Amino acid sequence: MRRVVVLEGRALPGVDPARVWALVADLTRLPEWFPVHSSGAMTTEAPAVGHAFFYTLRKGSDPRKGLTLRVAEWEAGARYACEISGTALVDEGRFEVAVAGVPHLGADTRLTLRFSGEASRWMAPVVQMDVRRRFRTALDRLEKALQ
Repeated sequence: MRRVVVLEGRALPGVDPARVWALVADLTRLPEWFPVHSSGAMTTEAPAVGHAFFYTLRKGSDPRKGLTLRVAEWEAGARYACEISGTALVDEGRFEVAVAGVPHLGADTRLTLRFSGEASRWMAPVVQMDVRRRFRTALDRLEKALQ
């Protein structure tokens, strides 16, 4: 097995961090900005540690073969982390989102996406390339959604 880590971030000048958080922290809205398709959730109104969200990577895919994101850490207004399961390519996957910024001090809001997981030595470069592509697409979509 080989460790795969992908980190992508983007500055969002002039965007209130609370506005960014409102979009990225609502995991039922993840498909609005992240390239996945929702297939259900086990949650209440506000996400919390232990809640699960179900997604597929391709539209029309069998939801029973999709991904599960289970909230592992939650720091309201700042960051969260989800454990990923349900993918044959990655063991012990983790998806993290962080929002930072102090607009009244002139600092840009910054969104950071991080993935880490274990993949076979042969599949690790493919996983890394796919995650990086998805992160860049997500950041582009998010930036457009916040304009």
